Amino acid sequence: MYAVCILSVIPHYITVNFAKELSNVNYKVFICLDNENIKTEKCSEIEYIKIKNEECEKLGYFGSVDYCKTRACSRDKALYYFSCLDTKYDYIWFIEEDVFIPYVNTLMNIDEKYTKYDLLSESNVINDGNTAEHWQHWNKNNGKINHPWAKSMVCAVRVSNKLMKCIKYFVTQHQYLLFDEMLFNTIALHNNLQTFCPVELENIIFQFMDLKIKTIKLDNLYHPIRDINVHQCLRENNACFKIIIARYNESINWIKPISKHVILYNKGQSISDLTFNIQKTVTVENIGRESHTYLKYIFDNYETLPNISIFCQGDITDHYVGNPIVNINKMKNEAQFIGISSNWRNDLHVDYNFKIKETTSAKGMKYICSDTGYTFGDWFIKYVNNEFPKQFIWYTGAVFAVRKSNILRRNKQFYETLLKQHKTQNPEVAHFLERSWYYIFN
Repeated sequence: MYAVCILSVIPHYITVNFAKELSNVNYKVFICLDNENIKTEKCSEIEYIKIKNEECEKLGYFGSVDYCKTRACSRDKALYYFSCLDTKYDYIWFIEEDVFIPYVNTLMNIDEKYTKYDLLSESNVINDGNTAEHWQHWNKNNGKINHPWAKSMVCAVRVSNKLMKCIKYFVTQHQYLLFDEMLFNTIALHNNLQTFCPVELENIIFQFMDLKIKTIKLDNLYHPIRDINVHQCLRENNACFKIIIARYNESINWIKPISKHVILYNKGQSISDLTFNIQKTVTVENIGRESHTYLKYIFDNYETLPNISIFCQGDITDHYVGNPIVNINKMKNEAQFIGISSNWRNDLHVDYNFKIKETTSAKGMKYICSDTGYTFGDWFIKYVNNEFPKQFIWYTGAVFAVRKSNILRRNKQFYETLLKQHKTQNPEVAHFLERSWYYIFN
């Protein structure tokens, strides 16, 4: 079980909202407040740590930070809380509020990659008492602990339960904390614990100006970005996405909460009674089912695709059970991380000689299919992949999300070739494509 503890003076509403998104079955999220008198909203996703200074100070949990040497700040209170009051977590992230976390899976991805270390920190510079690089704060350990010492930026660190126990023992014995940038690394060093400096923390640095990020690496953390409004802008820009909807005459009221991201390809009656705005509506001829829509979108926007494209039919609930907005967000996050959403099925056996002459819609309507002139196997090998899978992975109802880089693995002509095969309302190729999207993009 992991804990994420955000250290704050007065938490920004953007921090609070993002903290709610971080919370899940494996991660308990805390916000530790410098001032316990700050009013906070009650919510199930976050636990606020509010502790009086005196409670920490009488046990030695104070003074680790230069700007409050004689009292307990949010870091001191967090150390006290997880050392003495709530000790069940295997690992705890201590993260200052001005650390930018790109998206909800960033910490999880780091944790899955580095499972065995007691301390993840930006660096681990050691001072053995004889030789050490110049640093103006080494003397803060004088008289408090014997050499060797070690230091790191501590704006974002992950600490094991074992290291927390060692910190508690040190404070119990001495009734004080070390200077924060030497605390974790030095205690780990003295107790032969494993420290590692992952590349994902390479952008945790000290500077007076906020970082200017040109390219965001989704699994990296960034410090400092003190303007929390910038955090949200960076997340939105990096997670730029569009929802491409292939509509005939279905109700699209379900898209209202996300309508600003929707490009609607309308093949049916015009919509005159919408009470919300859509980013763009494209009226197209009623041919080719949803695959014509998807391919037309890719071909027409090949040079300007967003980071994530989410493809679905007019009524997503016909094909994907559950809350549609939750499902859209889940697909978006998965595509951002692994390139393509994981809402596929892998239990479909398709015969190489498969053909489809007639289909029945979700509403019970029967449609004749126009022949491609190929068996599915011959078509698949000619246009998609030179190997025919024994067991197919496919997206039921052709609902999925895909990252821009996955789309661009195929050249524009590839999509044009497939698009030109759509000449009737119900072409057989549309059903072939429903079984092929995974292989086209993955």
